[in-house]
Amino acid sequence: MRSLHDLDVIVLGTGDGDFVELVRWLREEGVQVHVAGVNGHTAGELIAAADGWIPLGDDALMPRERALNSPGQ
Repeated sequence: MRSLHDLDVIVLGTGDGDFVELVRWLREEGVQVHVAGVNGHTAGELIAAADGWIPLGDDALMPRERALNSPGQ
């Protein structure tokens, strides 16, 4: 946070909706925020709060999550 005003863009790698308030605050501070998250595993409110969304494939999931979400499981 100390370097906040030295930043122009932040890319947040998460799909967790708990980060919505942080994204809103960063944008209020003038920082552009993009979210990189897995399609179907990224909170819609988080995507809506960000300046942009970078969709990632299922291969970006951690191995356990990938196994739980594979067909036939």
